[in-house]
Amino acid sequence: MAAAACAQQLFRVLAKAHDANAVGEELYVNWVKLAQQLNQHKVARKAARLACEAYPISAAVWDARVRLEAHTAQHKAAGSSRDSQQQQQLLAVIKQGLQKVPAAEAEPLWQQAFELYSNSPVQLEELQQLLLSAVTRAAVKGPFRGGLGAVAGRCLAAVWHTTGAAGARQLWKRLLLLPPAGGDMFRSMIELETQKAAASGKSKQQQQQQGLHEQQQVQEVSLLPVDALKRARAIYDAWAHAYGSDDVDLWVHYALFEQGQRQLGPGRVYWRAVKALQEPDEFIQLYRSKVGLIWWGACQLAPSYP
Repeated sequence: MAAAACAQQLFRVLAKAHDANAVGEELYVNWVKLAQQLNQHKVARKAARLACEAYPISAAVWDARVRLEAHTAQHKAAGSSRDSQQQQQLLAVIKQGLQKVPAAEAEPLWQQAFELYSNSPVQLEELQQLLLSAVTRAAVKGPFRGGLGAVAGRCLAAVWHTTGAAGARQLWKRLLLLPPAGGDMFRSMIELETQKAAASGKSKQQQQQQGLHEQQQVQEVSLLPVDALKRARAIYDAWAHAYGSDDVDLWVHYALFEQGQRQLGPGRVYWRAVKALQEPDEFIQLYRSKVGLIWWGACQLAPSYP
């Protein structure tokens, strides 16, 4: 009773301060945490709602509210017939936050959403639609790292592991029609495509080449079959088209990939990078140190590629 009375008194004080616009963002978040510690979950939820009213574009207050709502839904409806309803209500809160918080600051909310729904096909489909809408609204090319690119990468991975490669590839095609969400989107899709092919190749190699040295076996399984190699190169080419004039790391990533495939070799990537980058000096140094002097010497003699 004492804890409940204390929480109610604190709520009344803060509600008056809220009405007077005298509460800071951090105080709202701390208020929610305090109410939770006192096991006053209704008070905590009221405080979280007031926080979102006062600071509707703050990622921090929406993050606190979503965490609270997720905790409440997990303990209130787990195993009951209301579980689906609770999940939909929680998703509605997440969607409301994502629509209000600027895209550049909303990554923590997205990450929470994927943690909660990465194994739920219905909710995951709604998150895909929300992501496509967010990228469309942004209408600008995302950053090399983080931002909506990281969100898109997380979404692609969730779809791949929940509904399969076909679903992820369909989402990928739709994302390619929009302004590039960010470099992490391309990086994630490369990892998904190559890891799947490598895992398949590893299984075959283990059956056929049990007597080979382990290092040789690892090198062999890294080689992709023709269809997987074609898909991977298409992703790299799209990545280079979007970020090739500025992102040195993508060209190094691409060169190392081609070196590992032992077909065309990284020299072709080297010449494309030097031609595309506005400032290629950093790339040249990284290429020498990471790709290797053997390939560096070979690409000096290579013809220019368009």
